[in-house]
Amino acid sequence: AGVPGIVDPTNHGWPREVEGLNGLVSIPAKPARIINASVGHDEITFALVPASRVVGVGAATQDPTYSSVADKAAGLPVVTQDPETIVAQSPDIIVTSPFFPADGIDALERLGIPLVQTALSNDAESRIQDILFIGYIYGEEERALQLADEVRQRLDHLQEVVGRVGGTLPRVIALTRYFDS
Repeated sequence: AGVPGIVDPTNHGWPREVEGLNGLVSIPAKPARIINASVGHDEITFALVPASRVVGVGAATQDPTYSSVADKAAGLPVVTQDPETIVAQSPDIIVTSPFFPADGIDALERLGIPLVQTALSNDAESRIQDILFIGYIYGEEERALQLADEVRQRLDHLQEVVGRVGGTLPRVIALTRYFDS
């Protein structure tokens, strides 16, 4: 309850509806064949479901420079944002970011493949909500709750360590190199 995007938190059966950035999406059955078009979504997905349920990933997900799950994604088919490469893997669901091209979303939705477009937040509590939402999409609510608890415990530990250090902590900037050049 209270997780943005979950329309009816009392529905633990199928079909179920969720609300993504692309509107209401009906998921007819527990997805057995999952594709994400985002490294961040793949990282959450591999923490929630066995690798056997993931049927395709982007090239960046297989590159350890960009991905913390490159080892789990190794050997999976590589998909692009071209709908044909995605459809070729026969996914039951696609979860993607706001950066997926609108024409690709339209094409995939016309084919009847449930597609949920979600943003991934950068603050800890919102990221926990993202985990719970994606877990609900996959029918993995119990594992999502476990993962959310793990993240909260790690965050609490970090806050405890930082509290013991005292004083002024340095400000840090994190830079990401994207693969467009």
